[in-house]
Amino acid sequence: MKMNFPCQCCGRCCEHVGAAVLKARASSSPDPVTKAVAAFPYRLKLPGGYCEKYDRDTRTCTVYDKRPDVCNTVTMYHKYWAETMTEEEWIRKSKEACLCMRIVRNV
Repeated sequence: MKMNFPCQCCGRCCEHVGAAVLKARASSSPDPVTKAVAAFPYRLKLPGGYCEKYDRDTRTCTVYDKRPDVCNTVTMYHKYWAETMTEEEWIRKSKEACLCMRIVRNV
């Protein structure tokens, strides 16, 4: 399951996870991706709802090797998207989402 995802290691996904988790938890959608996001196992911290396992000083995940599926682009692709889009399309869409988060925070 090797994927060449060009992560910039900026930490924006960890800093913005709260918005997605809260939106998913408020949803009644039976969508499996929504349910996976809603099941995020860690606390969200203020300001902004960043993940409690995110080290803001080093911009790294303190549980990276054991991170939840929703934090792993390769796992999410294979579990939920492989049947509906190519790996290249998944990477493109993920990069677009990443860029949006970076623009919002001016990184």
